[in-house]
Amino acid sequence: MKKYDVYGIGNGIMDILLSVSAEEFSPLNYEKGSMTLVSAEDQQSLLERFGDRDLKLCSGGSTANSVIGVAQLGGRGAFSASLADDKFGHFYKGEFAELGINLHAPLLKQTTTGTCVVLVTPDSERTMRTSLAAAQSLGEDHISEQFIRDSEWIYIEGYLLGNGEIAHKAINRAIRLAKQHGTKIAITCSDGFVVDIFGAQLREYVAQSDLVFANTNEALRYTASTDIDKAFISLKRVIPNVVLTRGAEGALICYQGHDYKTESFACRPVDLTGAGDMFSGAFLYGISNGYEPSQAARGAAYLAMKVITKVGARLHGDIKSFWQEGISQ
Repeated sequence: MKKYDVYGIGNGIMDILLSVSAEEFSPLNYEKGSMTLVSAEDQQSLLERFGDRDLKLCSGGSTANSVIGVAQLGGRGAFSASLADDKFGHFYKGEFAELGINLHAPLLKQTTTGTCVVLVTPDSERTMRTSLAAAQSLGEDHISEQFIRDSEWIYIEGYLLGNGEIAHKAINRAIRLAKQHGTKIAITCSDGFVVDIFGAQLREYVAQSDLVFANTNEALRYTASTDIDKAFISLKRVIPNVVLTRGAEGALICYQGHDYKTESFACRPVDLTGAGDMFSGAFLYGISNGYEPSQAARGAAYLAMKVITKVGARLHGDIKSFWQEGISQ
């Protein structure tokens, strides 16, 4: 057994959750449900617009949220990111220490920690405005060979493709070392825009990986299909293991040559933030700790349901009990 179940590599982002009304959201002219990269100046302007609100802070980033899920379930996690030597960077490191996650993230000077303002509207959609700042500096030096050697899986965030050549070098190093040390490679598409803009690079990395996570929108764009079942078949032709999440319609999974269909759990959503992150983290936890893929998917679906019935990407309480509830249904 290796020291870590999952070693995540992704953007270290401080999540800032902000609930807004439909009337407040409309004049912003943002594409609802999207994730858009913005400058530090634009981010500051947005925060000042709603400066009188009670902001909820949480250390995050997509893959970070998944690794946090692994740790909350009792798994063993490690994570690499790029943070700044500011209040958010220190907050981030402190939270990961409390969670028991081994974090490799040197604090950079003369920059700021990345932030993601999550605008939550009454229909439970979340629209993200992300200022990467220090996160854009994640490069080869942030990739820990020791973490890779000691992990069952590395989990690479598709959002990194938007960070330019420095991030591509980091991903290439991670994949090369994983293959050298016999560590399995998982990757997430992260968002439809990643597929649209960085499709060639994403396909290159997916072809070298062992498992891909994609939602319906990402899978359809990746395969240039209008039918989700055909998209699933197409993905299985290029990578041995596929997790295709479909929101309220559950998930389609191919793992070690077997197909599984997992139904979702009925609920009244409050905030869709982090559902996919929790699903991937919980699924990786499950298959790393002796659970059948169908069980892992069931537990992951239940935890994803728990996430969207509250505000924010982080679950609190007895997460292990939630997992047991899920796999027993």
